[in-house]
Amino acid sequence: MRPWPAVGVALALLLWSGQPAFGFACLKTSSGACQHWEQQTTTLRSLLGSAGGVLINGTTTWDQNAFNAANDWNSIGSNFRYSFEFGGSQPPLCLCPNPGSSGVTPVLFASEPCSGGGFGDIVAETVNCFLIESGALSSSAVFVNSSISWNAYDGALRLPVYDLRRVVLHEFGHVLGLAHPDAAGQEVVALMNSRVSNLDRLQTDDINGAFSLYPTGPSSNGSNTGCQLGPAPALPWMWASVAAAAGLLCRRLR
Repeated sequence: MRPWPAVGVALALLLWSGQPAFGFACLKTSSGACQHWEQQTTTLRSLLGSAGGVLINGTTTWDQNAFNAANDWNSIGSNFRYSFEFGGSQPPLCLCPNPGSSGVTPVLFASEPCSGGGFGDIVAETVNCFLIESGALSSSAVFVNSSISWNAYDGALRLPVYDLRRVVLHEFGHVLGLAHPDAAGQEVVALMNSRVSNLDRLQTDDINGAFSLYPTGPSSNGSNTGCQLGPAPALPWMWASVAAAAGLLCRRLR
């Protein structure tokens, strides 16, 4: 594996933002709006459970590693905050147009991210449901590939075992509304780039991206919900495909 940048995952109806001076990019709807949480929060509902063994990061649960990743985003000081809960009901595989609880983001292991297909060679996938005109998010979900070997560790990748913490840290960036900067043509050091790498913590570009979406708290109105998954490149070190705007197509495109 080459643990450095970059193969983009993009959709014809997914428009990437990002300025060369900054690098970070937001997930845009077909109307051109950045996806965002108007209430500046979502509840991460971790259904990952117990790892069944001692993890390198000093905890024996996947849930705790997801909690730690959420707190990394909370600690940067933007006007967005994750709340967190353990356990609860699972979401429908295809979130839109029936996403379940509004304002809740389930995080779970799954054999497929959405009805009608498996993960292929990707490690995780995030689905966002939102208003097309404004980009306001109503719900989200993070599906982690259950067929991959997982642990939790810091530092360089130890393939074929993947680090759950850095993967969900990346996915939680998509939940915020951030896209892959390298897929937007940027050459920046960022955890939000499209490939899993030796980076295991948020970088300056990731933090700047979060602040661009939540500087003082966005507010807007819109109508028409949409949900669509991005394509899944056949590369085992790729990050997840990400939700895009465009009707109710809830199936990955290669």
